This record gives sequence, C-alpha cells and structure tokens, in this order.
Amino acid sequence: MATRTEQKAATRESIIAAAEQLFGEKGLLSTTTAEIARAAGVSHGALFVHFPRRDDLQQEVIGRVGTRIARAVHDASTEGAGLEAILRCHLNAIAAEETFYSRLLAEGPMLGMAARSAIIGIQSAVAHHLFAGETGRLPDMALWFNTWLGLVHHYLLNRDLFAPTGSVLERYGETLIAHFTGLVARNGGKT
Repeated sequence: MATRTEQKAATRESIIAAAEQLFGEKGLLSTTTAEIARAAGVSHGALFVHFPRRDDLQQEVIGRVGTRIARAVHDASTEGAGLEAILRCHLNAIAAEETFYSRLLAEGPMLGMAARSAIIGIQSAVAHHLFAGETGRLPDMALWFNTWLGLVHHYLLNRDLFAPTGSVLERYGETLIAHFTGLVARNGGKT
C-alpha cells in the first residue's frame, strides 16, 4: 500500500501529465483547470492543493519539457558531438515534444511572466550547449543561435503549411540542419 507521501506525489505527477497532454492538444491558454483535473482523475480542489495558481502548473510543465530538451542537447554536447549532431539532437528532442512545444511558441507571448521566464530558461540552456564548442570559431554566437531558432520556430509555428499531418521536424529536420550548417560553413565555422 502506498504511503500518503507517495499518493500525493502520484497525484501531482498525474496532474502534470494530464496538463502537458491537454496543453499540447488545446493550448496553454484554452485548457481549463477543470479539464486537467478531470483528465488526471482528481477533484478540481485537489489540483489546487498541488498547484495553487494555474500559472504554477503551466510553469511546472514548461520547465519539465524544457529540462528534457536541454538535457538531450547537454548530453550530446558533453559527448563531443559536432555541431551537426548537436543540431540533430536538438531537433529530435523538440520533435519528442513537438505538439506541446509548438503551442508554447504560439502562446508564449501571451502567458504570464513566470511561464515566459521558463521559456527563456529553455532557450538559454540550449544555447549554452548548442554552441559551446563553437566559441571563437563563429563570431556573434547570439546571432547564430537566433538564426537557428528562427528557422526551426518558423517551421513549427507554420506546421499547418509545412506538414498538415504528422511531424514538421520529421519531414524537414534534415533540410533545416543542412541549410543551417551550410550557412555556418560559408562563414568559416566547422560543422
């Protein structure tokens, strides 16, 4: 039999999993706490015991997704992978979260400050690991990172145009990597 602490932890995890699923399907702004509680199989009041504010739940979900993405990029960068392999790893990590991540991009500017800060934290962690090995080889690292994100985010925000069914990153990921690494190579960087 589970202890009270284990039950509380399991309830919290159920709420987070339901929220992540619904946020991806319906959006972070459109999903209600009542829908999340119902999907998690808990009372509406129980949700607020674990997350007193809706923003707290959004921030937790964003943070967890961001941690998974940043960890994947970190692992590839510490294994000594080259830029192309790290970019591929970054895309694969986003692809695993593509539905939620795309909603996050679209709705991010309309979310509360804590959620927006969590989004910035994701990008900062990824930027650090993505171009750590490129220092000195590429001038203006922030511009290169923003170019990469702009390219990826453009495709994700326009999923309905690029891949109306299925994953835009599965369909165009290698093209995005080839394009970006080509830009880097033409500017004296190594891929």
